[in-house]
Amino acid sequence: MNISRAAAPASKNTFTIAPIKRFLNRHVGREFFEPFPYPFIQDALEMMAHIPDRGLVGHCVVDPPYSDRQLVDKYKAAGGFSIMGNPHYWKLIKAEIARIMKPGNKVITMGWTTTGIGMRNGFYKTDLLIVNHGAQHSDTLILLEKRAQVIY
Repeated sequence: MNISRAAAPASKNTFTIAPIKRFLNRHVGREFFEPFPYPFIQDALEMMAHIPDRGLVGHCVVDPPYSDRQLVDKYKAAGGFSIMGNPHYWKLIKAEIARIMKPGNKVITMGWTTTGIGMRNGFYKTDLLIVNHGAQHSDTLILLEKRAQVIY
């Protein structure tokens, strides 16, 4: 796996942070599916339920709320469910992403862990970008995984 590190100020608009923006442009371009778009208008599981099996033409960028405060203030207030402290929900999210993605497609997962979608779901890790935001901010981990060409 390729691992790189950069520094940039934090922003609630994750995709505008310079090293993250460059990483996205390099690996998935500007057109991708995002199950947790900001501002949140629909639960991610509900959104993905409308996509047929292997129906996602492009790539996927998973940028869920990272903290409990964000979950309550933004996502749960818009009708979403908590990922934090709810491993079953996160397992369902990963399974839905695996269901909708075609072989060879890429998924980028952002957050404070490098769990990603995982080998169990047919994805292998290729790149990790660690973005340090300085001072009292946690780093943002940006994990790139690719869907295996053969799906069992």
